[in-house]
Amino acid sequence: TATPPEVPLLFDNDSIIPYSLDDVLLYVNTGTSLEVVNPFTGEQYPGRPGIGSLGNFTGNEVIRDIAFRANGELFGYTDNTNPVADDSTEYVRIDTSDASLNVVGDLGIETFHLSDPTDPDIVTLDVDSDDGIQVEAISIRPFNNRERGFLVGNRPIDRDGLQYFTNVLFEFDDETGEFIDYLAISPRLPSATGVGFDANGNLYASHWNGVRRYAGTSGTFTDMFVLPDAGMTGGRELAFGPEGDLFIANGGQDKIMRFDGITG
Repeated sequence: TATPPEVPLLFDNDSIIPYSLDDVLLYVNTGTSLEVVNPFTGEQYPGRPGIGSLGNFTGNEVIRDIAFRANGELFGYTDNTNPVADDSTEYVRIDTSDASLNVVGDLGIETFHLSDPTDPDIVTLDVDSDDGIQVEAISIRPFNNRERGFLVGNRPIDRDGLQYFTNVLFEFDDETGEFIDYLAISPRLPSATGVGFDANGNLYASHWNGVRRYAGTSGTFTDMFVLPDAGMTGGRELAFGPEGDLFIANGGQDKIMRFDGITG
């Protein structure tokens, strides 16, 4: 009879390596640069080559928020204040090795205002403002069986005839960066600095000292999820962890804060 083949042991109990948050890389932007930090402590990884400050964005472009698509590619919108124009807000793919930018397209939105707000015969915005939208926060997440992009943006100039010009919630095409629709215009969304979704499709928006929750399908305000007395002073980007907890970059204290994903 043939001798049974010898099958070498590939893994044994000594092969198990504990997995922790130290093995997870959190990418954050500082306006003109891309950084990698420990998601648990908020600190850069000391002594690990290629981890920490990855570099400045191409041309020192200002990017106020970033988001990953499901394919692992990182995206953001450039600042539109130099110059202010409808086509100056560019959707860029960000290289996670050196922070270099590749322009995919622009937001593709046209802005208008009234020529004479005192004239009752003018019922539509009739002047091309060419102001564009200043993108403050973005999120890209699967929702209703497809990947969707959402952003919070401001009109950089308050023009005649505008009922709103700050904290407007938009949906955008996460492949091209093009504007799709308005979702919410809310005075309950003060200076939003980060947006994200939970597993149930609810939308969360962080600001200086709290987090607000909205219905993901309509943008309707639901409640204050993290209250101002929680100790947050400078909320920035937010994300939900694998166990459902909410993590927020707290710029005012240079640390990452974790909140219960159900109760806040």
